[in-house]
Amino acid sequence: KNVRLFHGKPIIAYSIDTARASGLFAEIIVSTDSQDYAAVAKGYGAKVHMRPARFCEDNVGTQEVMKVALNWWNVCHPNRSPEYAACIYPCAPLMTTDDLRRGMGLLYETKYAYSASPDGQDAGAWYCGRTKDFLNGTPLEGNSAILCLPAERVIDVNTEADWQQAVQQVAAAEQT
Repeated sequence: KNVRLFHGKPIIAYSIDTARASGLFAEIIVSTDSQDYAAVAKGYGAKVHMRPARFCEDNVGTQEVMKVALNWWNVCHPNRSPEYAACIYPCAPLMTTDDLRRGMGLLYETKYAYSASPDGQDAGAWYCGRTKDFLNGTPLEGNSAILCLPAERVIDVNTEADWQQAVQQVAAAEQT
């Protein structure tokens, strides 16, 4: 689903473009085990971390993936370790640059920040934190600030019904 066309371009391109437009990130890295996803990510200007298959299983959490990707980055660029990092989900076409900026701003108060729906559920868009906390395995729970997003911009795309809802939400947003 990450490279499925969504309003004319691969859905992952929205996340890459928004991350770049935010001005927050020196590098945008897509971590994947798929050559197809890697090609699309590179085509939209991201660097690619080819993740070992054992870190691509359904039971592997995104914090583990962040740790692996950040360790890879630090090995490749030992003098350029970022102070902060963000896990931006590939299917977040409603995410805005302001969401990312506000979320990163919360890190002055806490170790992590994440996007949530008005009812407090994970919005499926992003979370961010200090690189050292990702690398140390500091849990999100109990260490996070929440940035509540408007309901009309929250969709966690996991099923075909979620996909169709996202298509409708983007179409509605474009009309306003």
